[in-house]
Amino acid sequence: MKFKFEELEKQVLDSLSKKGRIYLVGGIVRDYLLYHQVDYHDVDVEIYDLEIEEIDAILSKYGHVNRVGKSFGILKLDTLPHFDFAMPRKERKNGKTHREFDVTVCKNLDLKEACRRRDFTINAFMYDYKNDQILDFYNGKVDLQKRILKMIDEKTFQEDPLRILRLAQFMARFEMKADKKTKEVCQRMVQNGELDYLSKERILQEYNKLLLSNHPSIGLKFLLEIGAIIEPLETLVTCPQRLDFHPEGNVMNHTLLVVDLAALCRQKTSWPLAFMWSALLHDIGKPLVTTPEGKAPGHNESGVQVFNQYFTHFFENKKMKKYINRIADSILEKKLKGKGAVLIQGPKWCGKTTTAEQISNSILYMAKPEDKEQNLTLADINPSLLLNGNTPRLIDEWQIAPKLWDAVRFEIDHRNLEGQFILTGSAVPVNMDEVTHTGTGRFAWLLMRPMSLYESGESNGNISLEMLFQENDNITGTNNLSLQDIAYLCCRGGWPRSIFMDKDIALEQAFDYYDAIVQSDISRVDNVNRNPERAKKLMRAYARNLGSQVSNETLKNDMIINDSFSLDTDTVLSYINALKKIFVVEEAPAWNPNLRSKTAIRTADTRYFIDPSIATAALGLGPNDLIGDLNTFGLIFETLCIRDLRIYAESINGSVYHYRDANDLECDAVIHLRNGLYGLIEIKLGGDKLINEGAENLKKMYSKIDITKMKNPSFLMVLTATGNYAYKRDDGVYVVPIGCLKN
Repeated sequence: MKFKFEELEKQVLDSLSKKGRIYLVGGIVRDYLLYHQVDYHDVDVEIYDLEIEEIDAILSKYGHVNRVGKSFGILKLDTLPHFDFAMPRKERKNGKTHREFDVTVCKNLDLKEACRRRDFTINAFMYDYKNDQILDFYNGKVDLQKRILKMIDEKTFQEDPLRILRLAQFMARFEMKADKKTKEVCQRMVQNGELDYLSKERILQEYNKLLLSNHPSIGLKFLLEIGAIIEPLETLVTCPQRLDFHPEGNVMNHTLLVVDLAALCRQKTSWPLAFMWSALLHDIGKPLVTTPEGKAPGHNESGVQVFNQYFTHFFENKKMKKYINRIADSILEKKLKGKGAVLIQGPKWCGKTTTAEQISNSILYMAKPEDKEQNLTLADINPSLLLNGNTPRLIDEWQIAPKLWDAVRFEIDHRNLEGQFILTGSAVPVNMDEVTHTGTGRFAWLLMRPMSLYESGESNGNISLEMLFQENDNITGTNNLSLQDIAYLCCRGGWPRSIFMDKDIALEQAFDYYDAIVQSDISRVDNVNRNPERAKKLMRAYARNLGSQVSNETLKNDMIINDSFSLDTDTVLSYINALKKIFVVEEAPAWNPNLRSKTAIRTADTRYFIDPSIATAALGLGPNDLIGDLNTFGLIFETLCIRDLRIYAESINGSVYHYRDANDLECDAVIHLRNGLYGLIEIKLGGDKLINEGAENLKKMYSKIDITKMKNPSFLMVLTATGNYAYKRDDGVYVVPIGCLKN
C-alpha cells in the first residue's frame, strides 16, 4: 500500500471499500508522486456506488457525522476531522461569483468524467484504495515530470476565476511553469474582468499561500505577465532606482529578489506570513515619491498611505496577527453547527476573544471605551440593534449587559438557524435576575482555559490521550523537557501573551494577573467590596492546599493566623465564590465508581487553580524556588497536569475527576468519557521510586473497582514531569511525561 493510515483511518476506509469503490483524490496523490511523502492532515476520499445515506450509516459507526455538506454529497466525521468524504459530482456555473454553481451528484459517474471538473492535470489523479493503483486519465505524471501546469478542460477551467491565482501559487510552490494554452486562457479571463467577482477573502488566501512558497517570485511574475497582480504592485515595474545602489533595476525587480530571499529565512521569524507581506510591500510607496534621478524621499510614509488605500480592506475582521491554534477551535466550530449561539467563558487573558475572532464574521466589543455607554443604552432599550451583522456575530464581554442573553435567545428562535452568535465573557454576570430564559436548546457552553503545553508548543504531542482509550498497546514517545523547564512552565503559565516573551518578562505576567485579581477583579465581579489583603491571604491559603479536599473552615484558619480582623466561614465562601465567577479556581469533582467493597467515598471537590502560575504568584515563588522545594513543586505540577488533562479530555468528550476514599486511597485524576470509558492517572514529578509508587497505587485502585457493574479502565497511567521516554511497563501501566502528551 502506497499510503500509511492510522488504525481508525484504515478501519473507516476498509468499511467503505467493502460496500463501494473508494478513491483518494487531490493533493495527497499529487504530493506522493512528487515527493513520495504526503500531508495526512488533508485527505479527500471520493466514494462510488453508494448513496449518501449509505455512506452516512457507515461513517456513523465511527463517530458523529457532520452533514452540513450533505446536499452536495459531502460528509465529515468528527473523529477524522482531516478527512472529507464525498460522492462524485458534476458542477456547472450558473452565475458570476464562486458560489453560483449547480451541483449534480452521481454515484456511478465515469471516473474520467469525475476528474474533468478538477483544475490541473497534476491534481486529477485518483488512487484506487482497494487495488492499490494510481489512475491518471489526463497524463498528469508526464506533466509532473516536465514541471508543467496544464488545465484539464478549457470550459470547466474558466468557470472558476480563482484558478488563475491557484495557478500562480502552484507555480511558486512547485517551481513549475504554465503551459502556453493555459496561460492564454488565464490572460483572456483577466481581460474579461473575471477576477472582479472574487471576494477579497479568497484573493487573500491565495496570496498567503503564494507568499509562503519557496519561490514567491515565480508566481508574482506570472501574475504580472497576464495583468492579474494587485493594482499598486503593478506600478513598481515602471518605478526606476539608482543603478549604483540597485543594479537589478526597477522596484519590481528589487521586490521579487527580496521576497525570494525573505522566503529563505522566514521560519526564523515569530510570524512568517506577516514577514512575507512586509517583504512584498516594503517599497510600495516608492512610485509616489521617486524623482527622475531615482531618489525616493519619504517612501516609508507614502507606503503607509498606499497600504491604507489598497490593502487594509484585505484584512477586515481578519486582522493579520499571530494566532496560535487552540484545541478549542474545533470544539467551537462543532458547537456552532449544532446550536444558535455558543457562550465562551474563562479567565481573562486566556484567549477567548482572539479564538472567537478567528471564526466570527462581525464583532461587537461591548466594553470598547468609546462605545460602552452607547452599547449599554441600546442593550437596555433596543438590544436587537446590537445583534445585526454578519454571522457568526461575536458579542465580546456580553455579561456587562445581561439583557442581551434574552435578546439573543429571541433572535435565534425567530431566525431558526444554527451558528448565529458567539458570546464571550471573563465573568458570570452580576445580575442574572434580568435573564428570564436558561438558554436550553439554543445555547452551547464552552469553557476556555489558559494554553496547554501542547498548544503552546512545549509538548511534542507524541502520545495522544485519545489513542490511549483505543487499546493502544505499543506507545512510543520522547520527552525534551527537563525538570527546570517544567518549573519555568509552571510559573509562566499558559497565558497566550507570555508565550513569545523573554523568560523574565513572561514570568511577570502571572504576578500582574494575580495583582489584578486581588486589587479589583474579585470585587468588581459582583460589586462587593472585598479587602485586597484578605484576598491575598485566601489565595495563599488556597495555594498551600492544592490537590486537597480541605474545608472552608481549614482555609479560614489558615488565613486568620496573621489576620487581626474577625473572619467567618461565610466570608471565606464569598471570596471563593467570587474567584469561581471569574474562573480563577476550578475545583475537580469527586469520582464515584462502583466498588467491590462498601468503602465510603469522599465527595468533596478537590482544590485547584485554573492555571499553576496563579498559585506560584500567590506564594511569591519562581522556578528556582520550586526546584528547591520538591513537595510544593509536586502540588504545583499536579495543577499544571490537571489543567492540560481538562483541555485534552474536553476535546474527546471527557471530564476530569478526583478520587479519594475514607481509607485515603487516592487517584489524582480520572478521565471519564461520555461513552463510559475511563482512565486512571497518577501524577508524579518522576524518578523510579515515585513512578513505582504511582503504579502500585493505580493497581490497588483498579483492584477495588467492581468490573461486573462498570467497564475495565481503558488505561492506567503515571503522568510525569521528567523522563526521556513514554513507555508501557510490564505490569501494563503507562508512564508518560507531560512533555509528549496531547489530546
